[in-house]
Amino acid sequence: MIGFPRKHLLLFLFLILFLSSAPSFAADASGLTQAVDDYILSLTPMQQVSLLFLVNIDGDTAYRALERDDDGTPLVPGGCLFFSYNVAPAASGVIEFTRSIAGYCSAHKLPRPYTAIDQEGGGVNRLRDVTSPLPSPALVAERLSACDSARLYAAQGAQMAALGFDLNLAPIAEALAGFNSDYLGRRAFGGAGTASAYSYAAVRAYQGQGVLCAVKHFPGNSNSDPHTGSSVLDIGGKELALSVQLPFAFVLLSSPAAVLMSHAVIPSVDAKNPAVLSERWIKGELRGRLGYEGLVISDDIFMGAVSSFGMGTLAVKAISSGADVLMLSDKYFKSVASALLDEASQNSAFAFRLREAERHVVLFKLRAGILRAEESGDGRLLLVEVPLDKQRGSPSARLKAFEESKGQGEDFYRRYFSGGAR
Repeated sequence: MIGFPRKHLLLFLFLILFLSSAPSFAADASGLTQAVDDYILSLTPMQQVSLLFLVNIDGDTAYRALERDDDGTPLVPGGCLFFSYNVAPAASGVIEFTRSIAGYCSAHKLPRPYTAIDQEGGGVNRLRDVTSPLPSPALVAERLSACDSARLYAAQGAQMAALGFDLNLAPIAEALAGFNSDYLGRRAFGGAGTASAYSYAAVRAYQGQGVLCAVKHFPGNSNSDPHTGSSVLDIGGKELALSVQLPFAFVLLSSPAAVLMSHAVIPSVDAKNPAVLSERWIKGELRGRLGYEGLVISDDIFMGAVSSFGMGTLAVKAISSGADVLMLSDKYFKSVASALLDEASQNSAFAFRLREAERHVVLFKLRAGILRAEESGDGRLLLVEVPLDKQRGSPSARLKAFEESKGQGEDFYRRYFSGGAR
């Protein structure tokens, strides 16, 4: 169990009690839980479990499902993961592509996925050829105050919302230290205090523009690249509490919609499992000690750090440990989804955990504005899908909003980053 020094623990208790603004769906109209369950039960079993996947998609012009259920129904994941090759050269093309996802799902009477992209800035900047320049987190912290950085991220968030993105897989909330600097480099804002302040500002700015955030990578990374092999973070005690836990404890006060788990093994807490497969990290620390109630997303389960597990076994273990969403850089997920359904048919405890994860995804989609709760004629709450044009506006309105916010972002960049971005 990780322990904070007493003075830091008291500070965070105060902050949690008086500064946290996390929305509580439980406090909303009675019947929401039933409405969520009714919505899930309106889907086929494969559609239900498909909610738990954030999967890469094909092309950059018109969306199409690549797999079908056994009855011929197209398989659509809970979320569509965009890489640079999914980003059309111009804003109008991106707008049409995100709109095609909604159109395809409407035509086939399927749940509309949320759209997600990594837009950290600097080297990880999928929209670099479309939006206004977005410097690396390190350069942002060097040139701007945390308050001014919020203006930069708000302009970027407004552009992303206009393009049709629901989720930014950013910011990195990890503190830069000797044990992770080789891997994170300028993707990190800086030390614990800097990481806390700037990641908090980024979340508030993006989410204020209607683009939800997944802070990452909880609880942290080592100097080893998890894309290529195992990652072990051999720290503990005060160093773990102040360099790893403190920034995440602070950024969670900004109410991020999601937390993205790392693949690192931290032997002082769980010597056997990467964090994404660790009940001690997800259920014990993130859900328990830190009280986080939002969506928990795995890092890409195709990474080398977890390659020793079979894909089905890995997926079952991640969900069992508390993850809600499985990220796959691959475009195909039916076989992994089938493995989850097979396990649920034999294991009632896993079936319960699967339904819990599905609820978390539906609540996320409510927060994103993809779904809304409406009162039926008999007083019950029903969840209905919001058409994309009502959620984000018509294509012409979106393009106009994009151009205005891009201009604001470019003006801000010229003022503060005339020396260039790294």
